[in-house]
Parts: sequence; structure tokens; C-alpha cells
Amino acid sequence: MPLPSALIESIYEGALDHTTAGRMMEAVSEAIPSSLALITQYDDGELQPVGIAGVAGNFDAGVVQVMMEHHQHSLWTDAMTAGRDSAVVFDGPVPFRALERTGFYADVLRPLDVAHGVGMDLSLGEGRWLRLGLGRDRSGGIYAPEEAGLFQAFAAHLRHAIALAERFDAVAQLRRAELAALDRVATAALLVDRRGELLLANQAARRLAAQGALLLKDGAVPGCADRAAAAAFGATAMAAVAGQAPPPICFRDAEGAPLILIAAPLGAGMARRLAGVGAGGHAAATLIIHGATGEAGPPPELLRSLFDLTPTEARVAAAIALGDSERCAAERLGMGLASLRTHRKRIFAKIGITRRGELIRLCAALPR
Repeated sequence: MPLPSALIESIYEGALDHTTAGRMMEAVSEAIPSSLALITQYDDGELQPVGIAGVAGNFDAGVVQVMMEHHQHSLWTDAMTAGRDSAVVFDGPVPFRALERTGFYADVLRPLDVAHGVGMDLSLGEGRWLRLGLGRDRSGGIYAPEEAGLFQAFAAHLRHAIALAERFDAVAQLRRAELAALDRVATAALLVDRRGELLLANQAARRLAAQGALLLKDGAVPGCADRAAAAAFGATAMAAVAGQAPPPICFRDAEGAPLILIAAPLGAGMARRLAGVGAGGHAAATLIIHGATGEAGPPPELLRSLFDLTPTEARVAAAIALGDSERCAAERLGMGLASLRTHRKRIFAKIGITRRGELIRLCAALPR
């Protein structure tokens, strides 16, 4: 007899979300008629159970506590230990007449109105195991072989579900670490969903918002306070959400310092990695804002050493990397516009690029 599909579904839900374990126990009590269902967690290094994993039916916390503290060894538990990973119908090795003369029956089973039971010690590996048990009163009768078979199948599904849940949890911890790493970088980073609405902002981005440069609100599309650049900021973010790779734009903070927005779409694989582990929703694009630390682009000395630029070319490259117009860059450097454009052509040729946006992206990835 196969397990009911509703029971199988509840097993995997219970393993993934422990708050639903009670529903799983109720489902197994219905599939294998029982008045009590109980799972306790054990560790071979512990003298006592680690805790109760799931309960249903005639559960009395006080009585179960007595069982956990004073009846770790009984005729029923000895039978499960001897037949670990196999369903044991207790009436076989322990007839009721022998059972009712024990303190275990007087302290635990009789208060719970349980006379018959089926159970198993289920190994989980690494010294961990679960003690599974179903019980019912005398009118329910001894558990039949078919019911023991269902209980065995239930335990097999439960072991598999727990193994899957542990794998998912390990992956989720790695993903959460990836998200937490965003808070350890100085560059401001935002994640937005398929509607462009904010899912996550790291600490650097939140600092920019506190300083008045960014407009951030959970569930709303991020923006910048620079009115002259607000439309371009929003269009750039939405272009990335649509799967495009828009060119970087420049906007300014409250004090007029330039900031560079680079927006990029997230591939389906990366979006799946981020979903459900702290980013929430369905991440569709990332918005990176550099210059937020107040540093004026990459050091010219670094550009010289990396790309064999002259000192003047390195200064021009660093100025262009700020995202300002060529005229503003030329004024900042104290040179004519034509001279700056000549240097720009030489810089592009040495680096192997053809567009200003490529230089901005490249410099954004360099250490400050």
C-alpha cells in the first residue's frame, strides 16, 4: 500500500520548514490510524534527546518530559535499539501483559492512553538519529504488518527529506554569506527586482541614502536626489532590469561630488542563487555606485603601471573615469578640450578600448 500523496508532501514540507512538522505528524496519524505520534531527536554524544521534532494526537508535554528524563530505556526503546532502521511493532517482542507491569507503562503510556505501538530508531548519519513512534489505545488493536510497512516507507521518505533539507540549508548559508559580503565592500550596491523595485541595499548604499544622495525605500524603485540626473538614473536601472547593459551615468551627491551609476542585468543563474536567501523576491539587476567613498577615481599611479600610460595620460584617464563630461574633465585638469581628446585617443589605444563607458567600467573595478 503506497503512502498517501498528502503525507509525502507533508514530510518534505516538515523537513524544510520545522514549523509545519505538526501537520506531518497529523498526516501520518491519519494514514496509519494512531492517537499519538512523536519524534524525538538524539545525538550519540548526548545522554538525553536533543529535542522533540514533532508531535500530534494525545500529546501531554508533562508526560512526554517524564519519558525523556526517566524512561530513556524501556522495553519499547530496547526493541527499537535492537532493530535500528526497521519498523518494530512492539506487541511482538513486548506483549501487553508484560508491558503493563512496567513503570514505563504506568508513568507514560497509561496517562497517554496508549497500549499498542510501532516505532523505529532512524539513523541520520554523523551520530545523529531520530526516534519515531506511533501509538493507540487498546481498542485500536495491534498494528498490522501493512501498517508497519507504511511506517517503514514514512521513515524512508523522512530520512531523504531531511538530507535534502540539510543540503538546501548549506547552500542557503553560502548564499547568505555572499549577500553579507556586500556589506563589507565600500562600493554602494543595490539589488532590484523585475519591476525595478528595491530588494536589498548594502551598508555603503544606505549611507549614501542617509547623506541624501540616494532615494531608497523597500518595495519602491531606487532613485537619486540629483534632479538633473533623476530621469537618467531611473532609465538606466530599468534598462538593466529589461536585460540590457546600459552605459554608466554620472550624478552628484548633495555636495556636488560626482558619483557613477553602473547598472547590469543579473543572469537567471545568479538570480536563482540570490532568491530566497536574504535578497527576497526575484533579483533582476544590480546597481553599482562608485565614488561613494569620496575618492577621486583610481590613482593615476595605478593606471600608469597597469597600462603603460604617461603621467599626463594617467591623470586624464582618472578624470574621465569620474564620469564627468570631457569639457569638465579638461577644466579640472587645466588643459584645452582638444588636448584632452588627443590624450584620450592614446589612452584608448593603449588600453584596447573604444568607448568612454568601457574606461569607466574598467576603472570602477580597480582598487582605490
